[in-house]
Amino acid sequence: MNEIFVLSPPSLKAGVVFFILAFLIPVGVLGFAFVFSGTGVPVRTATLILIAALIPFIAISWSAFSRRSLEINSHEIIVKAAFYTTRISRSDIRSDARVVDLGNQSAINIASRVNGIGLPGYQAGWFSLKNGRGVFCSVTDKTALYIPTTKNFDLILSLPNSNKVLDRLKNAQ
Repeated sequence: MNEIFVLSPPSLKAGVVFFILAFLIPVGVLGFAFVFSGTGVPVRTATLILIAALIPFIAISWSAFSRRSLEINSHEIIVKAAFYTTRISRSDIRSDARVVDLGNQSAINIASRVNGIGLPGYQAGWFSLKNGRGVFCSVTDKTALYIPTTKNFDLILSLPNSNKVLDRLKNAQ
């Protein structure tokens, strides 16, 4: 039996930061160059090309932000977070999964991004913990489900119903 749980969405703060970095700064720099360039014809063309290129980029990126799920089936769990997906066999999930407060768990604090999205209020993809262990995460707040595995990485997931998912994981083992 497959169950799919939706991971918590990125915060509004993450969306605003993304929009500023991906759209406003590049357009602002070209607009500034246009104003102070004299004739401005090449800069105007470059600005239009940039805007035309940024619109699909932002649309694709924003649709990736909505790709957030945890699927639990009898053989494996599948986590999808933004552009990233990982699959873990049920036999590789350790029994000490728990809901944690990331602000109070010194060994579980995310230290650095390896290959992921790191915005205020949203971290998705591959990161390292302070203890050096790898982690695949989709984190939007301080409370998260921590799922240790027998692999060389663990999972940290923000869910609106972390305790329900934890119960489902423990009951199915």
